[in-house]
Amino acid sequence: MLKRKVAPALVLALALFMLGGMPVLLSHSVGRVSAEPTRRQTGGVRFLTLPFTDPRIVVQQGWIYSWGNEHKGIDYVLGGRDAGRWQSFDVVAAADGEACGNCTSRQGNAVWIKHSVNGQTYYTYYGHLASIEPGIPIGSQQNTVRVRRGQKIGVAGDTGSDSIHLHFQVSYGHTPVDPYDLWTTREPYAPGCASCQMGAAYLWTTSPPSLPSGEVTTQSCTLNFEQTTQGTITDAAPEVRYCVSASAGDWLAARMFAVDGAPLDTYLKLYGSDGTLLAADDDGAQVDTNSFLVYRLPADGTYELAATRFAGQGAYRLRLEKGSKSALGDLNRDCVVNSADLQLMSGLLGSADPSADLNLDGRVDEADGRIQFLRLGRGCMKLAP
Repeated sequence: MLKRKVAPALVLALALFMLGGMPVLLSHSVGRVSAEPTRRQTGGVRFLTLPFTDPRIVVQQGWIYSWGNEHKGIDYVLGGRDAGRWQSFDVVAAADGEACGNCTSRQGNAVWIKHSVNGQTYYTYYGHLASIEPGIPIGSQQNTVRVRRGQKIGVAGDTGSDSIHLHFQVSYGHTPVDPYDLWTTREPYAPGCASCQMGAAYLWTTSPPSLPSGEVTTQSCTLNFEQTTQGTITDAAPEVRYCVSASAGDWLAARMFAVDGAPLDTYLKLYGSDGTLLAADDDGAQVDTNSFLVYRLPADGTYELAATRFAGQGAYRLRLEKGSKSALGDLNRDCVVNSADLQLMSGLLGSADPSADLNLDGRVDEADGRIQFLRLGRGCMKLAP
């Protein structure tokens, strides 16, 4: 959760008013949303590019927070969604304009830029900065400097917050607007979305939004059933999320193994489409500190499978399969490891069949056979309903 450090006496609502021609940010809303957010006129001018240059950055929060409160802005982070320990990154101007720093009410260090586009006036706001570039004038709306699209204006930080991120806000005249024209929670916002969307009156130069260089970065996280992938867990990026499209009643079976003795204690988490944690596993593979998670999915939709850690860091392999597997070695996915599975394993020894490569080391060998034999008779007693 991104917490805003604001005075308790403030009425926590995001309002904009004119002060010397520049909108002034009062605060975020933290009241519960009682109805659908008001869709406002964005002006529909497609002039923005993403306010950063690193293609690894994703949307952490959309116009509506994941927990339902109105945000009225977009939060960007470098690192896994919900990881909390995010990295700093360079913040750049989303379009040409006139900039000043800390020149009205703000959240920590912030830069405002006024944009005049096709006879219309927009403002962009870049909040919680660790620092503001020396060339940006500080403290007065009457003292601005011309900046160009993609020009560095600061570094993302946690001033006025408790987590490193960039709070990005766009105002059309006096009014804050959603540059994606989506007015919802983060799921469809790019980059970082599984099924990316954009409203008809979006303000970006491209759909999905592009970096200042013109590169489109959707950060698609799709992982299909019967697919093996790999990645790396580090202190800087302690979690990787994958998106899984599935149907109600599907059984999801995932296993995650550290690669080549990496000092990584793996951990898997499964989230519903609404962000609810459905299941988690630490050492369920019962092979060193590797993970094995099985769960029956309750509804049609897109789920998020998070590959993370209990401790350590290093490379990993992850495989996703469909079926009610009781344990590693349940090759026919009938919810028990029995003689039928032993026969299947015997026929696959020496191959590279990923379904029988239980420890994900790239080969089906005696090690996989031993893993399976030790689970002989294991049934689905503790699986989710």
